[in-house]
Amino acid sequence: MALNEQDILPVQETKVYYTSTYEKPLLRTGVAVDGSCFFHSFFMAWKEFRDLSTEEKKMYILSHRKQFADRLDIRNWLAIQDGSVAFVQILEMMRIVIHLLPSMTLDQTQKKIFDTFHVDPDHLRILFELLGPTEVDQEMLPDWDVECCRLEKNPDTQKEILLHRMKSTWREIYREKITYKLESLESEPDIPRMDEKSRLSIIHKLSDLSYFMFDYVVQKAFDDFRHEVCNYDTWVDLQHYLYLSDHIHSTFGLSVLFLDASTGTPFEGQRYFLESSSARREKDGYVVLLYFPENHFEPIGEISESRQDGKRVITRIFDASHPLIVSIFDYLFPPSNDHA
Repeated sequence: MALNEQDILPVQETKVYYTSTYEKPLLRTGVAVDGSCFFHSFFMAWKEFRDLSTEEKKMYILSHRKQFADRLDIRNWLAIQDGSVAFVQILEMMRIVIHLLPSMTLDQTQKKIFDTFHVDPDHLRILFELLGPTEVDQEMLPDWDVECCRLEKNPDTQKEILLHRMKSTWREIYREKITYKLESLESEPDIPRMDEKSRLSIIHKLSDLSYFMFDYVVQKAFDDFRHEVCNYDTWVDLQHYLYLSDHIHSTFGLSVLFLDASTGTPFEGQRYFLESSSARREKDGYVVLLYFPENHFEPIGEISESRQDGKRVITRIFDASHPLIVSIFDYLFPPSNDHA
């Protein structure tokens, strides 16, 4: 059953849901439409959570988000999806920072940044006079991205070593550009030529500023990601989930599978992280969530039995042999092609 964002259920409302890959009717339940809808949906598997008040649920989720964020350090951030998540975030942050730094006024915040990284702001201004943000963005970042992709393709490279090589590559690109800029300046008839020692000294000092930019970008990208994991209002996207999945499993002994609300089938994007992560465990328990891409999550359950008092029992935690879980894996990894 294909749905769109207009079909998101009100909080606590439950409706029958059909997926084309599973013959029995399922149930989906509305949860708060906020940045923590993933956690609302996941924790709906436990009656203790369902019985909490709205404010208690928020505090419960916030507590767990803080715990997950506290476990995050640069080493395990770099390990998410073999480093691809962190390096995309580093590249995105680099693009932001090269436009942000030239416009910085030397207020207390910026002074603290420069002091932390031992940067002379006057030297930085000279660098940006030579190489403005537009030129860096359009000419240097693409080269760096290509070189980093080449480095990343070596699966045996430790992520800390890879980070160091990315940093060295970034400096080399800057060094080549600065050298070219100085040579162009000196070719002007009214510009005197420098002696070789002075030229090399300037190239060296300005190139070394790239180390500051790289270190600052990596730290800021990591801090932002950590804040997003911790912040109740930040929507959990698949990049966050790739970090959270192992911690959810180690804390609750469960993995999460997704049905795609827009197609009525298992979410195709699961293939690449289920194949390459430890999430596919034969003895796992599973929670299944309905995923409205880039928008919302809802919990999925199934009526398993009726009690003597007439009330329904809804299963929200499924073992690996449950037909629903088998159907999801069979869809994502057809048995004839599944060598796992």
